[in-house]
Amino acid sequence: MNYLVFKTACLLIITLLTGHAFAQSGSITGTVRTSDNKAVPNANVYLKEYNKGTVTNDEGNFSLENLNEGFYMIVVSSIGFSSIEKSVAVTQGKIT
Repeated sequence: MNYLVFKTACLLIITLLTGHAFAQSGSITGTVRTSDNKAVPNANVYLKEYNKGTVTNDEGNFSLENLNEGFYMIVVSSIGFSSIEKSVAVTQGKIT
């Protein structure tokens, strides 16, 4: 059950990811929520290929900033849930 809830939460992240353009850099922002729309605080969100990550706040929000344009593998994990990996594109001036 936890896997299904967390998987649904991570799908919500993908729908909320945003690429913001500042020169040729961008950011990935989003919210981690359960399938019943509850925030997942303190979830780890990091880029698999890089040494860059963050933790969600009390509302489940996160932001990874100052990223070069390109594709990233984002990993979301939290105690009691299975980790989820999703590919995300950061593109100058476009919402992903």
